Amino acid sequence: MVDSTVVAEVKTLIPDPGSVSLEEGTQILRAKALAEFAATTKSLETEIQEADQRFLQAQSAHSETAQQAARKELEQIRARQAEKLKQIASRLQDQIAALEQMKKP
Repeated sequence: MVDSTVVAEVKTLIPDPGSVSLEEGTQILRAKALAEFAATTKSLETEIQEADQRFLQAQSAHSETAQQAARKELEQIRARQAEKLKQIASRLQDQIAALEQMKKP
């Protein structure tokens, strides 16, 4: 059984699920997830670049404490990015399962 929230998401992304095949609907959902992946990655890449700059500045200043802080910040950003990407992938799987359920006779 699929969550009604996920069914509502699918209906938002594919307003008339009955008008598309399962393959077409799956492709639409994947394209939306890919766009979300790209936007998330781009947003977090900016944060990574800024943290990299802080690390390089700390390195230039020979500040071990600042380097450790910048390194930790980079790790946190990367962990956050990985978690967001996992959430997008998981939501996509749920949406495809919902679409499959909706397409069953």
